[in-house]
Amino acid sequence: MASPLLIGSDVSMLTNTSLEILANGEITAINQDPKGIQGVPVGPNAATAETATCWAKPLADGGVAAIFLNTGDAEATITCTLKDLGVTKNPTKVRDLWAKKDITPLPKAAGGVLTATLKSHANMMVRISV
Repeated sequence: MASPLLIGSDVSMLTNTSLEILANGEITAINQDPKGIQGVPVGPNAATAETATCWAKPLADGGVAAIFLNTGDAEATITCTLKDLGVTKNPTKVRDLWAKKDITPLPKAAGGVLTATLKSHANMMVRISV
């Protein structure tokens, strides 16, 4: 989402997990990207509102942020092409923002795919640099 960040709780009572989420600077940077564009559902399940979807948004630096989101009650494998995500050039870097590590090998823009196998109600968020 492209929105102001608000914390609606007593920060002295936050769990370590909550603090780790709130302190993830790479994800905050996506939220606060100067381009200010909202992410939208993309890929094969975008129109049907399936429980396993990809969302993407362009970033001010020319890259793309994407989230693979499993809202279902069972594990799911989610696959989107780079084209679905709005990537038309070969990426120079694909970074898993929750794991804080780069994904290798890099997919190629022509026919390249990203896949995530996610537990119920889990997500993988990536930043794709071009």
